Amino acid sequence: MKLNKKYVNVKRTLTTTSGTFRTLLIKVKKSNTNSSYAGKYVMIVQNIDSQMFALKTFRQALILTMVIFWLLALALAYWLSNRSLAPIVVAWQHQQDFVADAAHELRAP
Repeated sequence: MKLNKKYVNVKRTLTTTSGTFRTLLIKVKKSNTNSSYAGKYVMIVQNIDSQMFALKTFRQALILTMVIFWLLALALAYWLSNRSLAPIVVAWQHQQDFVADAAHELRAP
């Protein structure tokens, strides 16, 4: 990795052939008690492959759960609507039968 001073105190995510890393470049004060770091730049690097895998798995599980429950909601809504329409369909059929019987009686008393 190349040290670029314009990214001081900026968290960055870098993807390389060996993995995904989160980096933070800081400048250590000259007054630091550790003379090997005093006045120098330090880059903190952490591998975040496991966190990225966990996020990917969570996203897949969330999408799958949403699809399953959406389909379940559609099936339940279809069943409930058919169940609530059953009395209306019966009443409609009775009305049709009555009209047909009345028309027959009016034609041929």
